[in-house]
This record gives sequence, C-alpha cells and structure tokens, in this order.
Amino acid sequence: MQPHQRGQSWADHASACSTDDFLIIGGYESGIDAAVALVEAGCRVRVLDRGEPWATRGPDPSEVLSPYTIERLESVADSDRLLVDGGAIVEEVRRDDDGCFEVRARAADGYELPEDESSTYTVPTRPILATGFEPTLGPAADCFPREKGIVQLTDRDESPTTPGLFLAGPDVTHNGVKFCFIYKFRARFPITAETIGRRLGVETDPLDVYREQNMYLGDLSCCEPEMCDC
Repeated sequence: MQPHQRGQSWADHASACSTDDFLIIGGYESGIDAAVALVEAGCRVRVLDRGEPWATRGPDPSEVLSPYTIERLESVADSDRLLVDGGAIVEEVRRDDDGCFEVRARAADGYELPEDESSTYTVPTRPILATGFEPTLGPAADCFPREKGIVQLTDRDESPTTPGLFLAGPDVTHNGVKFCFIYKFRARFPITAETIGRRLGVETDPLDVYREQNMYLGDLSCCEPEMCDC
C-alpha cells in the first residue's frame, strides 16, 4: 500500500487522517491558520502556546495576529471543537505504546494548567508544530553587531562595521520595531536598491513606482510602536 501524499490544504490533511482530533503547538499566524481550517473541516483542535497571542491586541502587526486572522478565529471561537490553552510550555512529545502522541507541558510564569504545574495531552495524530523559526544571518552574522539581541544597522539597513553589506528580511529592526511583517520588510527593499544604485552611479528613477504604490518605507516615523500604520 502506497503512503498517502499530503494534499495542499488542511482539509486534505484532515481527510487523510483516521481521526478528527488534532493538537497544534504554537498560537500565532500559522498555528491559528491551521486551527481555523481544521475546525472548519469538522475537526476538534487544541492549540497550545506559551502565551496568549489570540488574546493580544496592539498596533504593531509584527507582534500580534493580523486583523484577517483574528476575524477568522472569531468566526469559529464559539465552536465546541476549538480549545486554546495559553501559558503552556511544551517540554516533550513522545509516542506511547498505543501509537498515540503524548505532549507534556508545564505552566509558564503567571499561568496555571489543568493539572497544576504540568499537564499531559494525548492525541491520536502527530502534533502539528507551528512555532515558526528563528532568523539567522548564517556566515554573515559576525558582520552585523548586536545590542541586546537586536541587529545594529544604519538608517539604510547597512552594516555599521562592514560597508557595502546590507540586511534585508525579517531581522531588520528600527525604532524598536522589528520588520518581520512581510509588508514592512518588503517595503525596505527599494531603500537598499536606491543606496546601492546611487553609489554605483546608476539611475534610480525606476524605483519611483515603489513610492507610488506606497511600498517605499523611507519615513520610519510611521513605524513607532504605538502608532504603526501597517
């Protein structure tokens, strides 16, 4: 018998499993996206997260769920098929003798789990890991100094210690705001292109289209933590 090939949607994934019970580790964008889709497919879903990102509101879409994801979550919030447990730090996932998966978690500071300091959740399906990833600069890491964990850059996203080396992507931080939200770091690309173009004596007028489409993030005053315009 050939192994099933996972489909292109969570509904396909649910239909390929012999049960409708799922557990998701991680409650930000990818975790909630999976949870909502599985609930809409008729499944029972539990979400574990060390915090409560689904209950957090704020002006910076880099740090909270996007309005679209919140809207989708609210559409299934009253369903008895969705459980969200905040303050659960997952420490171990193992398979028991019956083939089920045991997820052992402990309570984060300030939280209580159903069984005091620790709790074990058992599900018949492999838990879905939705904790994202940690950005890494790889071999260029030594070329970008850090202060309190934040990569230090010039106002043109250039390394202050290695001229000519620029950083693009979700590890760019300015004014205390991390540009991990895709709209933000994409809007910084033309800044780098313009800087390099001018140094090379290349015409940079083609970049005007980014300004016209509001994709030229040169004025960082719109990215203050308390009044983000994104």
